[in-house]
Amino acid sequence: MAFFVSHSTDFVGAEPSRYFGLFNANESASTLAVELDISKALDVLDINDNHVGIDVNRAVSVQSANASYYSDKEGRKIDMKLVSGQPIQEGNPTTSHQDAQT
Repeated sequence: MAFFVSHSTDFVGAEPSRYFGLFNANESASTLAVELDISKALDVLDINDNHVGIDVNRAVSVQSANASYYSDKEGRKIDMKLVSGQPIQEGNPTTSHQDAQT
């Protein structure tokens, strides 16, 4: 899954079954995507099968990290599985989804 921002809604040439339907094998139009990725694709240099990546104009992430959240309660970063079936709250800088549930 990817959240994206683009200057256009025209994704002609993007591969619908790969690269989140946003990119092709080469560089694409101006697009910024945040990917929640549960598969490791060697051709785009994914770090593992459970990561968050920042993609700019192509499917190769300019930055990626293991999927995790920061727990205010525990004062540390905690790894999580994106395919766990647990709710994920993305983008709240003050409370992790796990802390909010307790």
